[in-house]
Amino acid sequence: MGEISNGTPEISHSSANSKRPDYISWHEYFMATAFLAAKRSKDPVTQVGACIVSDENKIVGIGYNGMPIGCHDDHFPWGKEGHETKHLYVCHAEMNAIVNKNCTTLNKCRMYTRSNLHVR
Repeated sequence: MGEISNGTPEISHSSANSKRPDYISWHEYFMATAFLAAKRSKDPVTQVGACIVSDENKIVGIGYNGMPIGCHDDHFPWGKEGHETKHLYVCHAEMNAIVNKNCTTLNKCRMYTRSNLHVR
């Protein structure tokens, strides 16, 4: 690789005429997005992420399992068994992705979900 007179690197024609061969597929990209969204969950046992994608491969919604908007994570139980459990409060990742979508309709959309279950 040489330099143009203004100091800008010159790109060789061989690399400029072909795309990088090792990029990830759309499917891998959207699954990775759902996996990353799951990392936002504060649930100590199950972390789920969801990514809604249009038929044009545009992300239109992302969500993770957690407390509803306006409910502080520290004020509600996270237990799975017993008298006080999370089940009355926690919203599913899929529901959060739908509620927080940035389009008017989900027709022709698909959803990618990823669960990270921590078995004890």
